[in-house]
Amino acid sequence: MHTNHSVKPAAVSMNAGLNQAEHQRIEQATREFLAQGGEIEQVGFQMRSEAPVFVINPERSPLYRQQFFSAALVGAQTLEKTPAELRSEAAAVMAAAALGKSPKWVAQKLSLSEKRVRQVARDYHITFRTQR
Repeated sequence: MHTNHSVKPAAVSMNAGLNQAEHQRIEQATREFLAQGGEIEQVGFQMRSEAPVFVINPERSPLYRQQFFSAALVGAQTLEKTPAELRSEAAAVMAAAALGKSPKWVAQKLSLSEKRVRQVARDYHITFRTQR
C-alpha cells in the first residue's frame, strides 16, 4: 500500500465523452460477436488450495545475483572485449596504480568490479601501493 495515496474519489475524466463512446463501441462489438454464435466464458478468481512456498530466487534477488553470478558475468565481459580494449583497460589500471589509487577506487572509476581490476593487476604485474 502506498503511504501517500489519496482517499478522495477519482475526479471525472476530461475524456468522459470519448470513454462513453468507446464503451458503446465495445458493447456493440460484443453483441455482434454473440449474435454470430460466439461464446463468452467468465472466469472467476484463480485461487490455490495451498499456500505458496516461500523461496528466494537468486536470479531475481539483487543481493544474491551479485554473489552467485558475478564470476560468470565478469568472464562473459572479458570474452567480449578485443585485445586493444583489454590493453587500454590495463593501461588505465596501471596509470591509476602509479598515482597511488586503490583497486576499489579504480574499479569505481572504470566501472569494473574490484575482482576484475585485481585480475588485470595480476596479469600485467601491476602493484598497488594501497589496497583499500
